[in-house]
Amino acid sequence: MKGLLIKDWKLLLRNQKSFLVIMSVMMVLYMAIGNPVFVISYTPMLCVFVALSTITYDMFDNGAAFLFSLPFSRKDYVREKYIFSGLITLTAWGISVLVAVGYSVVKGEDWKELLMTAGVLLVMAILLMGVSVPLQLKFGAEKSRVVVILVMAVMFGMVIGFFKGMEILNLKPQQILSIFYNMNTLLLALAGIVIFLVLMCISYHTSVRIMQKKEL
Repeated sequence: MKGLLIKDWKLLLRNQKSFLVIMSVMMVLYMAIGNPVFVISYTPMLCVFVALSTITYDMFDNGAAFLFSLPFSRKDYVREKYIFSGLITLTAWGISVLVAVGYSVVKGEDWKELLMTAGVLLVMAILLMGVSVPLQLKFGAEKSRVVVILVMAVMFGMVIGFFKGMEILNLKPQQILSIFYNMNTLLLALAGIVIFLVLMCISYHTSVRIMQKKEL
């Protein structure tokens, strides 16, 4: 596991120097125009795809055949991808939050609300990772990105359909939100954590099955 993590980190440093420069410049530019939320949302999600690009490098030019001759299982490989992608995403999120909070403090703006938004965006980034890992293992880099876009489009369509349905039934969003406001905050948080963990477990076990059936 440690060897795989070191391998992916070296791959990232070797092949993503230009990306890191572009991302750094982009963070500075968007801080300059006063949109810290964009940095917190964009940077971790972009890093998900950067971290998962190591799968593409592993499979390139029959490299997987040599890689899996080493003493680790396919399950170990999948587990390492989740850990590595999670660490990169969390690190990028942490750096972007520090920069955004620092910017808000300098500007005299409320940074506590920014932290709440950042927490939600981190969950979204991890869920994006959970969707992307099995898709990338199954379809490869290019096709998986198309599928991810389609999945996100379907989710967006479901949200629009939900609000359209509320309009037809003469319901207001405030009525739905009031249900959550009246619920116990601790129970709501625990329910969210349980749902999140269940989704990640489904993603992990799906990735393991895909990898075990994959021909190298």
